[in-house]
This record gives sequence, structure tokens and C-alpha cells, in this order.
Amino acid sequence: MLAFIAWTTSLSKTKNMNSTLLKLTALLLILAGVASSCNPEEPDYPIGILFTEYSLESSSCQWRNLNYDDKIIIINSNEELENYISCSDGNYSEIDFSKHTLLLASGKINGHISEISAKDFKQLSSNKYKLYVEVTSCNLTHIASWSNAVVVDKLNNNCHVELNIACKKIEFELGLYKDVYNWLDSFIEFIDREKLAIISTGMNGETFINYYSYTIVKDSIQLTNNSGHIDTNYFHIIHSAKFELHVNNPPSPKPFILIYEKQ
Repeated sequence: MLAFIAWTTSLSKTKNMNSTLLKLTALLLILAGVASSCNPEEPDYPIGILFTEYSLESSSCQWRNLNYDDKIIIINSNEELENYISCSDGNYSEIDFSKHTLLLASGKINGHISEISAKDFKQLSSNKYKLYVEVTSCNLTHIASWSNAVVVDKLNNNCHVELNIACKKIEFELGLYKDVYNWLDSFIEFIDREKLAIISTGMNGETFINYYSYTIVKDSIQLTNNSGHIDTNYFHIIHSAKFELHVNNPPSPKPFILIYEKQ
């Protein structure tokens, strides 16, 4: 009888222990599910983020207080923006800072800057981003400053935004260029990285030489004479040793085009 009572007591304890283990296991499973829902899997970085370029070209405003140190300023309010913008007349395009952030990048590069553009913006981790900017310049010897701004969805002030700068140079060859069809019997000589001469022949065989300073703007050549007047002819660079000269400016539907190639 005593043995039966002891066996019954032991069996009851075993059942209670098993019940406790089952409850503990269920509790652990529930806690694991809660932890999983609170800590979702990390996204597959990097992630491409949409952006819109922001320009002051159509306004009377300009950027100020920039260090031109190849870094990005994160601007999240109109009060912050006013520290970096100055206007002589009129206003700049408004930004809804409740939904957006302005990223203002700046730096320096050797040469005359012909074009600046943001190419990509990526999220690298939960709090880290990278803006990719391409700066195109022609091969002059002086140092020029540049700036570029983009608007993105709202970022917090504690995030880190890196700047990746790709430098693209238009290496235009110096020397004498001739109209390949010889329509006007004219030459253009690129003397150095800042000066060129247009050489033409008159009706009686006399030679005329006009000197200009020049800069490369995007894929075109901008001429300025000794009086500071900017020439209105339209150039299009085909490659480093060949270009077109449109005698009639766009948007003329049928411009008279000369093609010059290095001799």
C-alpha cells in the first residue's frame, strides 16, 4: 500500500513537471515571436533613393557660407536654409521641410566647370547614405569651386551622408583646326587652354585674325571677344579633336553647319 502511494505521488510530480515544461516552452515561443516582430529583417542594402535636383539658376539667389570641402550639408528647415542662401531680389523655390530634406554638396576642382549633376543617391544602411555627383570640367589650370543641391525624402539630422565625386574632363586638343569641306576657307587655332584665334580669308585673299578667350560649357565652346561680348555662334564638340560650328543659332530649323577637324 505504501509503495502504491509513493508511485502515485511520483507520477503526479512527473505530470506537474511536464506541464510546467510545456508552459515554459509555450512562453518562450511567444517571446520569440514578439522579438521577431519587433526586429524585422534588415533590407537588402544598398537601396536606390529618388531625388530631385534643386537649382538657384532661375532666381537672383546664390549659395553662401560653403566650405567647398567635398562634403554635404544636411538642411532640414527654412531656418537652416537661410544660413546658406543669399538673395538680392526675389525668392527661391520653396521646400516642404516637413516631408523633405535638402542635401547641399560643394567642393573644388581643377579647370573650368562645364556641368555638375547628381547621378545617384543610395541608402547604405539604416542611418547611412551616399550621394554620387559628377563634375565635368575642361582642362584649364586654375581651381574652380562648385556646388550641387538635391531634395530627398525627409532624413533625420543624425544620419550620415557621404559624398562620392566623379570628375569628368573634356580634354580638347590644342592646335589648328580646318573646315573639312573648305566652304569658307577658314581656320580656328586653339592657342592654349584659354585663348583661340579664328583665321579667315577675305574676298581679295587678305587674312583676318580675331582672338577670343574661350571656355567649354557642357559639350559646347563659349567665345568672348576682347570687349567682353559673348559670341552667339553655337558649337557642338563631337570629340576631343573635332567639332561643329552652327553659323545660325538654335533653334534655327536649318542652321548652316561647318565641321572643323584638327590638322
